[in-house]
Amino acid sequence: MSTNDAPLQALLHRRYLLSAGPWRAFVYALTTLPVMAPVGAAMGLLVLPWVAALSWLTEGTAPHRTVLFLMVLSLALFAGVGPLFAIPLGVVERARLALLDPRPLPSPHPPLVAGPPAWARARYAETATWRELCYAAFLGLIVPTVYFGYGLAVLLDVAFVLSPLFASTGTVGWTFGAFTVHSSGEALPFAILGVLLAPVLWYLLGLIAAGQAATARALLGARADGAAPLPVPPAGDPVGPGFVTGPGPAADAFDRDRRRIAGDPTLVRVEFPWR
Repeated sequence: MSTNDAPLQALLHRRYLLSAGPWRAFVYALTTLPVMAPVGAAMGLLVLPWVAALSWLTEGTAPHRTVLFLMVLSLALFAGVGPLFAIPLGVVERARLALLDPRPLPSPHPPLVAGPPAWARARYAETATWRELCYAAFLGLIVPTVYFGYGLAVLLDVAFVLSPLFASTGTVGWTFGAFTVHSSGEALPFAILGVLLAPVLWYLLGLIAAGQAATARALLGARADGAAPLPVPPAGDPVGPGFVTGPGPAADAFDRDRRRIAGDPTLVRVEFPWR
């Protein structure tokens, strides 16, 4: 299996579990936690008024004016201040993506040599900034939910594997769903099931990490149409290299084409089919 394979393609290889793929996915997921925690906390606070409003609506009552104010405030903070944090988050996530996917992912932002006001105007006008904000919402809301579900599955599998030990040291029975275990012998099938599920959990971790990496590559990379970002003039130079200051060059080109067409009768001849 090549290390240049996309993470999703690497999962299809028969020797995936024997390669570095599972460990790369583990490191990528592990390093997600310290990045996800503050982003998730911030996104949770912004979503909280909307959850409260939804709770009021499900009960058949209109949200209180305070809740409506907090909803508007959270939306304003998300759209107004969020990009300032999403841009550096994109830098971190593009660098961290190399832990799982060695393919380069350059920044979609053009370089700027400008003061803070010009920098902010340019960045807020770029679609890449808003894609990074969408990724921040994904990292703060969707990823924690998926990781929490996966963590529960891992804890359950560990409980299955260690169930004979728990049953031998405990004085009361252990209950697994509809089954109650009183001895190590009764817990042995659960231990075998836990061992058999371990490779499945490794594949599931690889799938989760690959999905997160694919989302990061789609939202944090260059535009899908492949077009290069427009250059931005540097500070102190309102025009910059490659910028046209007036209609002169365009007007000259138009005048040359007009004279060329006027001098070639074949280009201006009009034929009527009924003549």
